[in-house]
Amino acid sequence: MASALKVWIFFGITFVTCVGTPTTIYDALQPLGCGQFLAILNNCSYEVKQQYRETRRWTVFAPNDTAFNNLPPSRRSALLRMTTAESERFIKSFTLNKELLTSYFRESEPEQSLSTYTSLIFLTKRVRRGGDTASGLIGPTEYYANGAMLLKPNIQAGSSIIHIVDRVLEVPADKTILGYISQQGQADQPDTAYYTQILSRIVGENYDMTVQPLNNNQLRMTVFIPTQDALARIPADKMQILLSNPEKMNKVARQHVIKNEVLYTSFLYHNEGHNAMGEGQIIFRKNMAREAVFVNSGGVTAQIVRGNITCTNGAVHFIDTLLEYVYNTARDEIDITPQTQQFEDLLSQTRTDVEKIFVNPLGVTVFVPINDAFVNLPSFYNLYNNQSLINRVVELSLLEQGTRYPVTTVNGDYAARRTLVSQYYRRPVIIYSQGNETWVESGYVKARVVRPDIAVTNGFVHFIDAVPGAPSRDVPNTIFCEDWLM
Repeated sequence: MASALKVWIFFGITFVTCVGTPTTIYDALQPLGCGQFLAILNNCSYEVKQQYRETRRWTVFAPNDTAFNNLPPSRRSALLRMTTAESERFIKSFTLNKELLTSYFRESEPEQSLSTYTSLIFLTKRVRRGGDTASGLIGPTEYYANGAMLLKPNIQAGSSIIHIVDRVLEVPADKTILGYISQQGQADQPDTAYYTQILSRIVGENYDMTVQPLNNNQLRMTVFIPTQDALARIPADKMQILLSNPEKMNKVARQHVIKNEVLYTSFLYHNEGHNAMGEGQIIFRKNMAREAVFVNSGGVTAQIVRGNITCTNGAVHFIDTLLEYVYNTARDEIDITPQTQQFEDLLSQTRTDVEKIFVNPLGVTVFVPINDAFVNLPSFYNLYNNQSLINRVVELSLLEQGTRYPVTTVNGDYAARRTLVSQYYRRPVIIYSQGNETWVESGYVKARVVRPDIAVTNGFVHFIDAVPGAPSRDVPNTIFCEDWLM
């Protein structure tokens, strides 16, 4: 039977203890709702299980059962099928050989885990804003370990401390960032000359990144690594231009690194910016509907496709686009992107003068409906056989020629709106931010911006989920999908 919890506060430090309290970590896990973490512990050797049954001054970061149940079935099954050695590494990677209350968290110094692989736990404290953010009111304080939020911190289990966290973390790497991305078997391991050259600039020793485990005086950082697929999409001639220009290479590389901070997407705000090693900032954008996180740096937006990987000198996030380097026109970007081929078909049928705008160096901003947007169109449009409708859709997707507009400059609530004009008879295009979403209204159609601020040589491309000028909802569906109309 689960024990009741009791909270004690002494000198500002909060302790949580159990009534009829277990005196060991092992005995406390099941009553605290960490049964699946306990199952992994039970898969360890007898000696390791005994250590967690003894009275020790340890600290454990344990995900609860809800965190395990939220995992994809394949990942959860793999965790529960780990070998004894893998189970022991998992458990020890989130155990400290000391008592550590949240009041003693030091962000400047990561904690060494019990794992024999010298893995680290990076601790973060975030003081949230309460009420109106602009008012500066102080909200709750949240604590994180390698990006996992402590749901129930400072639980006393005899002489030990248990912190219950909200997610199941990957075992931290026992290598530096450079060592991790270069290791054999790594999915994004470099196997081409240009990939190796670029990554050696981004995470090479030129930037004081050591290949040895860190001590407390060495550099920590957050690094964004373009995947092989991201670099393979760059045309060979454009890649050669980059590789042959050391000054440009250094500038590109520096826009992928945040020094002296270890950042995880879980605790970052939408539109939160941090200084890049190069010029300007790396800005995080969160798309709540798609549960996606983007980063913008040097005018380029990339999606994090695999993130929050802990190494011995910081965190790694794999991204789907090389930051800083812009090499496509708007037309090139649409042509090479699989998700925009339906719109590309329209471009090939529109008027020549309109098609030329997409390569015009004077400037262009285009809202490109993704393929799924066309699937939702009613059949009566007969879009590809209706030349006037094709021209209207394409022109309503364009801001007036000469306009270069990044939509993420529009921040705030519904009232934070910008009204611009389209290429189609200067009809209005309204852009606004609502929550963590950016919306555009053109041709009486409201569309969500699913990927903003794709920088091109002559402006910006934004991917949207509806077709301007071609409504796909009838009146009942429109009412149903709009909260304020309900």
